[in-house]
Amino acid sequence: MGHLDLLVDGLLGIETDGYAHHSSREAYREDRRRWNAGVLRGVPTLRVTFEMVLNEPRQLVQMVQRALATYRSAQ
Repeated sequence: MGHLDLLVDGLLGIETDGYAHHSSREAYREDRRRWNAGVLRGVPTLRVTFEMVLNEPRQLVQMVQRALATYRSAQ
């Protein structure tokens, strides 16, 4: 699958995307491959901007909590 930036409670993946690392076609394709591999393995993944991590941590935490609640109730 490749590396995942963060795995929360063994259930939810989080990928932080910075613009600089996604400026080539090859990097973009590799990100899609990894994202799809995670989904196929049953790991839903939130994709957030690096700016959100730095500037909007409360919103990020709320989003993670909502996603965890959604996926836990589906199990």
